[in-house]
Amino acid sequence: MNGVIFMSWKKISSKIVYSSPYLSLREDRVIQPDGNEGIYNVLERQPFVAVLVLEDDNIYLVSQFRYPINQRSLEIPEGAMEENEKPEDTALRELREEVGKNAMSLESLGSLYIGPGLTSQKLYVFVARDLMDCNTKRELTEKDMEIVKIPFREFEDLIKDGKIFDAPTVASYGLFKSCRSVE
Repeated sequence: MNGVIFMSWKKISSKIVYSSPYLSLREDRVIQPDGNEGIYNVLERQPFVAVLVLEDDNIYLVSQFRYPINQRSLEIPEGAMEENEKPEDTALRELREEVGKNAMSLESLGSLYIGPGLTSQKLYVFVARDLMDCNTKRELTEKDMEIVKIPFREFEDLIKDGKIFDAPTVASYGLFKSCRSVE
Protein backbone atom coordinates (compact mmCIF):
# COMPACT_ATOMS: atom_id res chain seq x y z
CA MET A 1 0.00 0.00 0.00
CA ASN A 2 2.21 2.80 -1.30
CA GLY A 3 5.16 1.84 0.90
CA VAL A 4 3.28 2.27 4.20
CA ILE A 5 4.70 0.07 6.91
CA PHE A 6 2.13 -1.40 9.27
CA MET A 7 3.32 -1.94 12.78
CA SER A 8 1.66 -4.69 14.72
CA TRP A 9 0.06 -4.84 18.11
CA LYS A 10 1.37 -7.41 20.58
CA LYS A 11 -0.98 -9.14 23.00
CA ILE A 12 0.57 -9.65 26.44
CA SER A 13 -2.43 -11.23 28.13
CA SER A 14 -6.13 -11.72 27.63
CA LYS A 15 -9.07 -12.37 29.94
CA ILE A 16 -12.84 -12.59 29.58
CA VAL A 17 -14.38 -9.93 31.86
CA TYR A 18 -18.02 -10.71 30.98
CA SER A 19 -19.72 -13.63 29.31
CA SER A 20 -23.30 -14.63 28.47
CA PRO A 21 -24.79 -17.07 25.95
CA TYR A 22 -24.94 -14.19 23.44
CA LEU A 23 -21.64 -12.35 23.82
CA SER A 24 -18.43 -12.00 25.72
CA LEU A 25 -16.26 -9.00 26.51
CA ARG A 26 -12.54 -9.66 26.35
CA GLU A 27 -9.90 -7.40 27.87
CA ASP A 28 -6.47 -7.66 26.28
CA ARG A 29 -3.33 -6.12 27.70
CA VAL A 30 -1.36 -5.01 24.65
CA ILE A 31 1.75 -3.25 23.49
CA GLN A 32 0.64 -0.74 20.90
CA PRO A 33 2.57 -0.03 17.69
CA ASP A 34 4.13 3.06 19.31
CA GLY A 35 5.53 0.87 22.11
CA ASN A 36 3.12 2.00 24.82
CA GLU A 37 1.31 -0.57 26.91
CA GLY A 38 -2.46 -0.41 27.14
CA ILE A 39 -5.80 -2.20 27.38
CA TYR A 40 -7.97 -3.07 24.38
CA ASN A 41 -11.53 -4.32 24.90
CA VAL A 42 -13.06 -6.60 22.30
CA LEU A 43 -16.74 -7.53 22.11
CA GLU A 44 -17.08 -11.08 20.81
CA ARG A 45 -20.35 -12.27 19.25
CA GLN A 46 -21.14 -15.18 16.98
CA PRO A 47 -21.22 -14.47 13.24
CA PHE A 48 -24.56 -13.59 11.70
CA VAL A 49 -26.25 -13.29 8.34
CA ALA A 50 -28.36 -10.70 6.55
CA VAL A 51 -30.60 -11.56 3.60
CA LEU A 52 -31.86 -9.27 0.87
CA VAL A 53 -35.13 -11.02 -0.02
CA LEU A 54 -36.15 -10.06 -3.56
CA GLU A 55 -39.36 -10.99 -5.36
CA ASP A 56 -40.23 -9.43 -8.70
CA ASP A 57 -39.55 -5.71 -8.13
CA ASN A 58 -40.08 -5.93 -4.36
CA ILE A 59 -37.97 -6.45 -1.26
CA TYR A 60 -39.09 -8.00 2.03
CA LEU A 61 -38.18 -6.22 5.24
CA VAL A 62 -39.06 -6.87 8.84
CA SER A 63 -40.09 -4.28 11.40
CA GLN A 64 -39.32 -5.09 15.01
CA PHE A 65 -38.77 -3.39 18.35
CA ARG A 66 -35.10 -3.02 19.25
CA TYR A 67 -34.60 -2.63 22.98
CA PRO A 68 -31.18 -0.86 22.96
CA ILE A 69 -32.59 2.07 20.95
CA ASN A 70 -36.14 1.85 22.39
CA GLN A 71 -37.84 1.95 18.99
CA ARG A 72 -38.87 -0.15 16.04
CA SER A 73 -36.36 -0.78 13.29
CA LEU A 74 -37.00 -1.61 9.63
CA GLU A 75 -34.42 -4.19 8.51
CA ILE A 76 -33.71 -7.00 6.11
CA PRO A 77 -33.95 -10.41 7.81
CA GLU A 78 -30.92 -11.04 10.03
CA GLY A 79 -29.90 -13.69 12.48
CA ALA A 80 -27.06 -15.25 14.39
CA MET A 81 -25.40 -18.43 13.23
CA GLU A 82 -25.74 -21.41 15.49
CA GLU A 83 -22.63 -23.39 16.41
CA ASN A 84 -21.31 -25.39 13.42
CA GLU A 85 -24.00 -23.92 11.13
CA LYS A 86 -22.98 -22.80 7.65
CA PRO A 87 -23.84 -19.20 6.68
CA GLU A 88 -26.07 -20.43 3.81
CA ASP A 89 -28.07 -22.62 6.20
CA THR A 90 -28.50 -19.72 8.62
CA ALA A 91 -29.71 -17.48 5.79
CA LEU A 92 -32.32 -20.03 4.71
CA ARG A 93 -33.41 -20.62 8.32
CA GLU A 94 -33.80 -16.89 9.00
CA LEU A 95 -35.75 -16.46 5.77
CA ARG A 96 -38.20 -19.17 6.84
CA GLU A 97 -38.43 -17.96 10.45
CA GLU A 98 -38.84 -14.25 9.79
CA VAL A 99 -40.50 -13.94 6.37
CA GLY A 100 -42.20 -17.32 5.92
CA LYS A 101 -40.44 -18.02 2.62
CA ASN A 102 -38.15 -20.65 1.17
CA ALA A 103 -35.66 -19.57 -1.50
CA MET A 104 -34.91 -21.66 -4.55
CA SER A 105 -32.00 -19.28 -5.30
CA LEU A 106 -29.58 -18.07 -2.64
CA GLU A 107 -26.54 -16.06 -3.68
CA SER A 108 -23.66 -15.07 -1.40
CA LEU A 109 -22.50 -11.46 -1.77
CA GLY A 110 -19.59 -11.89 0.61
CA SER A 111 -18.87 -10.93 4.19
CA LEU A 112 -18.10 -7.85 6.26
CA TYR A 113 -16.91 -7.13 9.79
CA ILE A 114 -19.62 -5.24 11.61
CA GLY A 115 -17.32 -2.90 13.55
CA PRO A 116 -13.67 -3.97 13.45
CA GLY A 117 -12.56 -1.38 16.00
CA LEU A 118 -14.97 -2.79 18.57
CA THR A 119 -15.96 -6.34 17.73
CA SER A 120 -14.76 -9.44 15.92
CA GLN A 121 -18.32 -10.18 14.73
CA LYS A 122 -18.64 -11.11 11.07
CA LEU A 123 -21.66 -10.57 8.82
CA TYR A 124 -22.41 -12.81 5.82
CA VAL A 125 -24.66 -11.22 3.19
CA PHE A 126 -27.00 -13.11 0.86
CA VAL A 127 -29.62 -12.43 -1.80
CA ALA A 128 -32.65 -14.74 -1.82
CA ARG A 129 -34.82 -15.09 -4.93
CA ASP A 130 -37.35 -17.51 -6.44
CA LEU A 131 -39.42 -17.63 -3.28
CA MET A 132 -42.03 -20.11 -2.11
CA ASP A 133 -44.37 -19.65 0.86
CA CYS A 134 -43.89 -21.60 4.08
CA ASN A 135 -44.87 -21.07 7.71
CA THR A 136 -42.95 -18.61 9.86
CA LYS A 137 -41.42 -20.03 13.03
CA ARG A 138 -40.33 -17.05 15.08
CA GLU A 139 -38.54 -17.01 18.38
CA LEU A 140 -40.49 -15.66 21.37
CA THR A 141 -38.57 -12.35 21.22
CA GLU A 142 -39.67 -11.91 17.57
CA LYS A 143 -43.43 -12.23 18.13
CA ASP A 144 -43.95 -8.50 17.50
CA MET A 145 -42.12 -8.70 14.16
CA GLU A 146 -44.03 -7.50 11.11
CA ILE A 147 -43.25 -8.39 7.50
CA VAL A 148 -43.08 -5.39 5.17
CA LYS A 149 -42.99 -5.85 1.39
CA ILE A 150 -42.14 -2.71 -0.59
CA PRO A 151 -41.12 -1.87 -4.15
CA PHE A 152 -37.33 -2.12 -4.38
CA ARG A 153 -37.06 1.40 -5.80
CA GLU A 154 -38.48 2.76 -2.48
CA PHE A 155 -35.88 0.90 -0.41
CA GLU A 156 -33.07 3.33 -1.21
CA ASP A 157 -35.34 6.30 -0.45
CA LEU A 158 -36.08 4.86 3.01
CA ILE A 159 -32.33 4.67 3.64
CA LYS A 160 -31.75 8.24 2.38
CA ASP A 161 -34.65 9.52 4.50
CA GLY A 162 -33.23 7.86 7.64
CA LYS A 163 -36.20 5.51 8.00
CA ILE A 164 -33.90 2.53 7.56
CA PHE A 165 -30.98 3.05 9.95
CA ASP A 166 -29.88 -0.51 10.71
CA ALA A 167 -26.19 -0.67 9.74
CA PRO A 168 -26.19 -4.32 8.55
CA THR A 169 -29.15 -3.52 6.27
CA VAL A 170 -27.50 -0.43 4.82
CA ALA A 171 -24.12 -2.18 4.42
CA SER A 172 -25.77 -5.20 2.78
CA TYR A 173 -27.49 -2.92 0.29
CA GLY A 174 -24.17 -1.20 -0.45
CA LEU A 175 -22.54 -4.58 -1.07
CA PHE A 176 -25.45 -5.57 -3.31
CA LYS A 177 -25.14 -2.37 -5.35
CA SER A 178 -21.37 -2.76 -5.70
CA CYS A 179 -21.81 -6.32 -7.01
CA ARG A 180 -24.40 -5.55 -9.70
CA SER A 181 -26.90 -3.04 -10.89
CA VAL A 182 -30.41 -3.31 -9.52
CA GLU A 183 -32.49 -5.49 -11.82
